[in-house]
Amino acid sequence: MTTRIGHRLSGSPGLEQAIAWASAEMRAEGLEGVRLQPAKVPRWMRGRESLRLVAPVERELPMLGLGMSVGTPAGGLTAPLVVVRDEKELQALGREKVQGKIVVYAADWEGYNRTVRFRSSGASEAAKLGAVAALVRSATERSIASPHTGSLTYAEGVAKIPAAAITVEDAMWLRRMASAGETLTATLAMEARLEGEADSANVIAELRGSEKPDEVVVVSGHFDSWDVGEGAHDDACSCMAAWQSLVLLKDMGLRPRRTLRLVLFTNEENGIAGGKAYHSALAGDFKSHAAAIEMDGGCERPAGFGITVRKPASRDRRGESRRRPRRPTHAARARSRRSARSRSTRSSRPTCSGRPSCWP
Repeated sequence: MTTRIGHRLSGSPGLEQAIAWASAEMRAEGLEGVRLQPAKVPRWMRGRESLRLVAPVERELPMLGLGMSVGTPAGGLTAPLVVVRDEKELQALGREKVQGKIVVYAADWEGYNRTVRFRSSGASEAAKLGAVAALVRSATERSIASPHTGSLTYAEGVAKIPAAAITVEDAMWLRRMASAGETLTATLAMEARLEGEADSANVIAELRGSEKPDEVVVVSGHFDSWDVGEGAHDDACSCMAAWQSLVLLKDMGLRPRRTLRLVLFTNEENGIAGGKAYHSALAGDFKSHAAAIEMDGGCERPAGFGITVRKPASRDRRGESRRRPRRPTHAARARSRRSARSRSTRSSRPTCSGRPSCWP
């Protein structure tokens, strides 16, 4: 799939070719209930794009436009750069120092879940102060001159401005240049545009349960990818792992008690239309689902899976939702003390060589 079909951006011929190939392969393998679940997906086009620093030195900067971004005017736009570490620095500058400029988010790495916020909402935050474009540090701890794309979300009622990701190295370089008092100017050109919607589908296959066939366990990944690679880690390999879990059980003559349902979701990267289509098709019948397991973590060696359990939020007298802080149990406090003792002695312990005999 990644070699012959390649990238699978929503709305592209590659995604639809992959969907047709997968459903045909599943039928050939004898999986049950193979079907396509229709979904409308956005057809966002990247087009040609470039970024060039024009002052105080001339330098081409690697960049990737963010998914769902609007484009620049024809021929690009040239404007001074304003470099900030976070939203607080941006707000401190105020409209007077931001209007008409390109905001660069040269953020410190705080882990993916924290740092990705600049990619998601940075453009709108900059636009609120009159910026004409936004550049964000790639949402990764380190890179080798390789920008990382991803999707943005425009806030309602805020002007849509072009936004792109730059490399970690260039973000830090621009921050140092600005700290040294340099006046930075760049030209950004992006042909990005949204061309309406396209027809797509989730790919579904099953292994019917032996005792409780009406109860479903979903195993899944997202079948779409970005357009600047083959989408192997994000998320083809996870789709294959979920897919093969059904095939291996079938080949071994094993049948689960509950129905095991494979779902290869379309349009996770820039719209989650596939997830919404699956949700709508259930028509409120969520009790039929015993569990839903999604894999979107790349092709590393499986070492387990995580479960998050949340209690329903309680409501105060005004009917507003609130969550009560959870006190650590005696057992949790004991584990914390043991963990602290373990960390204090860890340096003197031999490290695990990776052999199964020393796995926890």
